[in-house]
Amino acid sequence: MTPSLTYWVNGEFVSADDAAVSMRDVGVLRGYGVFDYLRTYGLKPFRLMEHLQRLHSSADQIGMSLPLDLEEIADCTERLIEKNGLPDVGVRFVVTGGISANGFTPAEESSLAILIEPLSEFSADVYAQGAKLVTSRLQREFPTVKSTNYIGAIMAMKLAKEVGAVEALYVDADDEISECTRSNFFVVQDGVLKTAEKNVLPGITRQVILKFAPEIIPVSIEPIFLSQLPQVQEAFISSSTKEILPITQIDDLVIGDGTVGPITKALAERFKRER
Repeated sequence: MTPSLTYWVNGEFVSADDAAVSMRDVGVLRGYGVFDYLRTYGLKPFRLMEHLQRLHSSADQIGMSLPLDLEEIADCTERLIEKNGLPDVGVRFVVTGGISANGFTPAEESSLAILIEPLSEFSADVYAQGAKLVTSRLQREFPTVKSTNYIGAIMAMKLAKEVGAVEALYVDADDEISECTRSNFFVVQDGVLKTAEKNVLPGITRQVILKFAPEIIPVSIEPIFLSQLPQVQEAFISSSTKEILPITQIDDLVIGDGTVGPITKALAERFKRER
């Protein structure tokens, strides 16, 4: 039986079943909101302040202010995790524009909710054998903002599910690859670890990988094009929940020899020290 969860909503701890947002909230009416997401290891949130700084950046880019400062949100988060008392959970921060007087203009003060969620994890077999991606030509309006507007991503993920892929990989009109719907994308080509230069969300796990990866392999942040994929030896995606997930197929293309490569394995093993 799933235990009852507690959320934090605008200053109060409430049961997940009783948590609510007004139908007049501009986040509901117009999709005006941002979010962030992290996981815990035990009862410890992974890179809490980095995630909150990204939440602040997302809000700032769309002209929204957070209702509390980051230290206050961090304190509320830690108290919420302790109150739920569950190891290895997801923590979701949702900021919306608040109740709108005219159905369009945001309120003077935004609304903040912190949710505790069960983790959705892949099996050990997926990490051992690698997973598949499917490319998508859908584009996001604000790629550096973690917006609550996920229409494009949901559409892309429907396609991914239909073909047995774990994620959809965004490719623009110039055949430049950016990232996936919910993760960052890396390739290993000719002894260099490469990841996209622009139009990507600054993933927290991505930042951690980029910091320690030079211990294992040279790193280059540069454009990656669809035409390069047949020449790459390894590929993987990264996110809070996926950590480092090997990719062995993109569309009909088998990456490298179709197995999880040594660099991906080494990076995944090294990442464990950061948790």
